[in-house]
Amino acid sequence: VGSEMCIRDSFLYAVNEVGEPGGGVSAFAIAQETGNLTFLNHQPSQGTAPCHVSVDDAGTFVYVANYGSGTVSVYPIREDGSLNEASDVAKHEGSGPDAWRQRGPHAHSINLSPDNHFAFVADLGIDKLMVYDVQVRPGKLIPHAQVTIAPGAGPRHFTFHPNGRYAYLI
Repeated sequence: VGSEMCIRDSFLYAVNEVGEPGGGVSAFAIAQETGNLTFLNHQPSQGTAPCHVSVDDAGTFVYVANYGSGTVSVYPIREDGSLNEASDVAKHEGSGPDAWRQRGPHAHSINLSPDNHFAFVADLGIDKLMVYDVQVRPGKLIPHAQVTIAPGAGPRHFTFHPNGRYAYLI
């Protein structure tokens, strides 16, 4: 599950463009009885214009896509739900044929495979779906593969069907 904010267990994680030059990711605790939020902490997003956040199924890492800089970052989650500093940052390179919106990479979303072994990053700016191995070295983004999309298509979001047999890229 991922979006501009993501709920896992009793915690909410949200990307934002305030507080740090370029943006950040914030952690909140959710009160069971009232649903009220308690701010836990904030970390720099390690890029500009963060636009998507997701959490692995185990609730151990938060993943952030930074649209403006074409970077993706990983944050270990502490026992209290707050975030450690980024444990890894990957920067995409390249451009696409649309001179207005594809002058450089624009990581638009980052989602995990159903088995939590891979992270898939839809990059609008370079017309690619980047695939990272996240199980070999937890907390790290190890390049695994890349899928080239039609020039100018500008992929934005990626998700798996609930049965895990199909994937969709918009």
